[in-house]
Amino acid sequence: MINQQIRAIELSRGFSLRELAAEGLGILHDERGEDVLMMGICDDSRDARPGFALFCLPRSRARAAEYVEAASQLGATAVIAVAMDVSFGAGLELPVLHLSSMQEAGMLIRKLLASEQLDTNFYGITGTDGKTSVAWMLRNALARYQAKPVWSSGTLGWLRSPHDVVDIGNTTPSMLNMHAMLAAAKQQGVHSVVCEVSSHGIEQERIAGIDFDTAVWTNMGHDHLQDHGGYPAYLKIKASFVQQVADAGGHVVANADYDDIRHHVAAGAYWYGRGLQRDDVDLAWEQDLPGLLRLQSGQDQVLIEDIPLGDFHAENVACVALTLMISMAVPLWELPQLLGHASAPCGRMQALTASCGQVFIDYAHTAEALERCLQSARKLTRGRLMVVFGCGGERDRQKRPQMGMVAVELADLVWITSDNPRGEMPAVIASEIEQGMRQPYSAKVHLQLDRGKAIGEAVAALRDGDLLIIAGKGHENYMDICGQRLAWSDEDIAISCLQQQSRSSATSRQMRLSGDELLRATSGEWLHGKLDWLGELKTDTRHFREGDCFLALRGGQFDGHAFASSIAHKAQLLIGDTEGVALWSDLAVPQLRVADSLKALGDIAHAWRMKLTQTKVIAISGSFGKTSLRSLLQHTLMTLGVDVAATTANYNNLIGVPKTLMALPADVHVALVECGISEQGEMARLSAIVQADVAVLTGLNGTHAEGLGGLKGVMAEKAALFVHLNEPAWCVLGEGVARQLRADGLPLPADVMDVEGIALQYALDGTMMALTLGDERLEIELALPARHWAANMHLTAAIVLRLLPQFSLTDVVGALESWQPIAGRMQICKGSSGCKVLDDSYNANPASMQAAIDTLSKMSGCKIAVLGDMAELGDASALAHAELNVDGIDQLYLVGEKMRALAATSLVARWYPDHRAVAASLSHESFGPKDIILVKGSRSMALETVVELLCSKLVEEVSVAL
Repeated sequence: MINQQIRAIELSRGFSLRELAAEGLGILHDERGEDVLMMGICDDSRDARPGFALFCLPRSRARAAEYVEAASQLGATAVIAVAMDVSFGAGLELPVLHLSSMQEAGMLIRKLLASEQLDTNFYGITGTDGKTSVAWMLRNALARYQAKPVWSSGTLGWLRSPHDVVDIGNTTPSMLNMHAMLAAAKQQGVHSVVCEVSSHGIEQERIAGIDFDTAVWTNMGHDHLQDHGGYPAYLKIKASFVQQVADAGGHVVANADYDDIRHHVAAGAYWYGRGLQRDDVDLAWEQDLPGLLRLQSGQDQVLIEDIPLGDFHAENVACVALTLMISMAVPLWELPQLLGHASAPCGRMQALTASCGQVFIDYAHTAEALERCLQSARKLTRGRLMVVFGCGGERDRQKRPQMGMVAVELADLVWITSDNPRGEMPAVIASEIEQGMRQPYSAKVHLQLDRGKAIGEAVAALRDGDLLIIAGKGHENYMDICGQRLAWSDEDIAISCLQQQSRSSATSRQMRLSGDELLRATSGEWLHGKLDWLGELKTDTRHFREGDCFLALRGGQFDGHAFASSIAHKAQLLIGDTEGVALWSDLAVPQLRVADSLKALGDIAHAWRMKLTQTKVIAISGSFGKTSLRSLLQHTLMTLGVDVAATTANYNNLIGVPKTLMALPADVHVALVECGISEQGEMARLSAIVQADVAVLTGLNGTHAEGLGGLKGVMAEKAALFVHLNEPAWCVLGEGVARQLRADGLPLPADVMDVEGIALQYALDGTMMALTLGDERLEIELALPARHWAANMHLTAAIVLRLLPQFSLTDVVGALESWQPIAGRMQICKGSSGCKVLDDSYNANPASMQAAIDTLSKMSGCKIAVLGDMAELGDASALAHAELNVDGIDQLYLVGEKMRALAATSLVARWYPDHRAVAASLSHESFGPKDIILVKGSRSMALETVVELLCSKLVEEVSVAL
């Protein structure tokens, strides 16, 4: 990055101070009576030159006379005083052009730089977090949309292109920098400039005189409060910018999921928000799987594929999507082409290559940003979630304990370290972070004030399945210590540690197929050469490294073949279908032509799976309980010291399952692979790819019945898991599954372990679960009287004892006792005023919904349920909702159109159209320590926002906001 802040500008022609005053651009005070021709302007006395005028801005009022004298000695011939009177030292006589406001100063600069008439579109992005990512993505999308240049300005600098960057010092630079950029944009025919607008930039009026066409408000949280006198003032500053753009007739795009934004944006704004089927937003979004974003406007939907990881990036892409729709009238159906394969800026959930586990660099330096980062990371983690972070010195101290609380509640291992301590002692900052950590810690906490050592320790602790977030500095290339900016890079330090770790680990664990094995697996045809060995295979060009191989997939509205040219120069191999490969004739890199690239992905994964002769592969499917069982099995096996790998997040479909298999180390002992379906024929294909040693069906009901022909179709499709097994194999059937399959005449494998007929038995009495095997009886105390937890623990114990007979029931129970539920799946949270919240908002179907209700009904206290629609039930939907048994529930809040069926049959039910409506109602309720609130619904209902309201905000505060 070139350090070239603009403090002085030589004008293309001279300007008469008298003529400017005569045109109404200021009031001239000149005791000499001689007209002065202004040949340049500067806002720093050290950059003054002969013929230049010095801008004296309001912030320099106290030392204005000193600065004017210094500029005069360097040849300055005039002063432009903004919103202040300037008195000079004795004998110093310079003409002064007085301006009444920064806005008037901005108009004068536009006059001097000849940028009054401008065809360029100006976007202003404000908010606590997300400004840099939204600006980056919007700049890239606008560049795709049309042929003219697109620039951006913000934390990363002034970007005229990714390779032409000017360091501007601040997120929102000085007024002179801003207007110099505006003038340059006019001269070079720039289509759009996307500017990050900070609270300091607004308050100090650095953007005065710039006509923004569109204002975007991403979110609100706590940052820089020490500079603004508290949160209300900080919020007011942000709102003033957005209101100013609206008053001038510009567009406003805002995030509907923040109540503070809702109440500080004028009518006429355009809204985006999480949760489909909403009528309170112009664009609704939902992340189906990591990297897949569904957008809905009215009744129309599109899918954006291959976006950056993290829910906050999905939100950022949705923000950009609505901004394009409003400012450029881009239709919804064009967005996948503009936003597919979107990249994130450097240091924003930036993935680093790791031989073991996953490592990300992220700029998160507020409590809200760290929380969003860790919540997203948890969904990608199949092992432990780790975080290295600190807090800046001489900045908002209120966020320090808040960030500490977030870290220990969401991560498993925490390193507290330094982050730009400036003039403060790092140990003092660390102690204030620790004050927010509730004792006893739910995470293991390390204190290492040497940031380099902290990163090294965290990397060294990585195990397979772990995920490490190095938070706080992101792209920054310095560490601010005692007023000195010392060279620093989290990325460089982490890469060095990872390389050392990689050298010490055996690379033979990674997938490795010969060219001949690859050709046989795919029945393909070599073009432009042949590959000797296949290692890393990517379907995502964003994370592509030198020497990787690329397989192009086709989506509903995008074609991965079109992106191959951008990475061909560093690829060892390109794999594509016949139509796609035809586009690659001019790419001088080995290519493999296949009939169907999606099928080829599965074939390659299967070929690697069949080389894992020492690995026991367990395939897990069912209408419910897949992820919970996988979590229990993974935790139990890891606790017992077994080397285990498992499905990450929701990678359980025809793309995700192959990626899971290809990531399996060569010597892993056990692999847990979730298999999910949404249409006929998928399970047979997944079964053939996985060829499991053990196949598990947890339970069966009508979930996803819409595309499968009802419950019978679901049963037939799920039973296809047993079609392709790696003999000798065995299968495991959850409660009731064997009876269902036999009743429907579906064949079963020869070796079946039906949990209803095995020697290991279980019983649940309140929260005490007992496992009995022969004369041995052991108890486990559960956090909740959850029968489905007990059933899954029973299933886990049965599988582990058969799979690994060297372990005893005592060993297995000892491992099960330390298991914690996955976020959003019956996780226990402490709500406001001491109430208990059962967060089961991740998803819902009839079986899991009834299980959650039954669990709540068995608990002591006032039992309150917030239940949302269950999606994808087909024709049986109304009956499935109406037949839910809510006996024993004291208060019932039902959300969504489908829940009307239950509302009609319940005397204690209150019905609400969406999550916002029920949140508004709940905010007026008073809850206490005896209240237990269950929150459950399908993902599309966005009930996690209700959990956030109940758990992280005082009800009284929310009431005011709503």
